[in-house]
Amino acid sequence: FIFYFSGHGENNGKDELCLLGYDTRTTDPERMWSTGLRQQDILEAFRGAKCRKRLMILDACKSGLIASIGERSAERPEAVLAERLVEEDGSLMILAAASGDQRSYESKELGGGIFTHYLIKGLSGAADGSTG
Repeated sequence: FIFYFSGHGENNGKDELCLLGYDTRTTDPERMWSTGLRQQDILEAFRGAKCRKRLMILDACKSGLIASIGERSAERPEAVLAERLVEEDGSLMILAAASGDQRSYESKELGGGIFTHYLIKGLSGAADGSTG
């Protein structure tokens, strides 16, 4: 199962990632969180996928939040779920363009996200070798 997202990412203030569509209104925080793809929802979809391996590729600001397991607590159930998927059964691999507090950048010259550009370049053979 492969999930790829290139777009906007935001922190909800509780160290939870929310992926936002191009038309999400960021001026209204309540609406932003209710119309975006929340970290918990994404991880639940991955958990429900009937497959042995799962790959998540995120080219978005703050995308590393989804991989940061953090403290186990009732307030952060997504942290426990991420830990189960990543560590316990080894079924989830995450490629994130940025850490939880970093931005991901686009380039007009490259025609999109810099992370995506180099990911495609690497998958197309540029990283196929001992020096790649």
